[in-house]
Amino acid sequence: MEFDWDADNLRHIARHGIDPREAEDAVLIEPLEADLQPHGSEERVLCFWAHQIGRLLTVLYTERRGKIRVVTAYEMTKHSNRCTSKENRHAQQANRNSEVRHRSR
Repeated sequence: MEFDWDADNLRHIARHGIDPREAEDAVLIEPLEADLQPHGSEERVLCFWAHQIGRLLTVLYTERRGKIRVVTAYEMTKHSNRCTSKENRHAQQANRNSEVRHRSR
């Protein structure tokens, strides 16, 4: 998938200490998509991603003319990290419960 980068979005994520490669990886490599946000005529995707060096990122992106445009990207706040961890624990528990029910049939 191709990304749509220009001076505006590059400058914006740079202010948050994120480089374009990190933002692209966050979108492409198993992100946790947390929310779809309507914004005018487009839908924006909010996702979280854990970088292999331990950074937890939040990325907001949209698709325009067949390209992914990163709207913003920043290091995840402690609050977002807690919420994401809680969601992951609930999802893992639901999967375990489903497996138990499935095995007992």
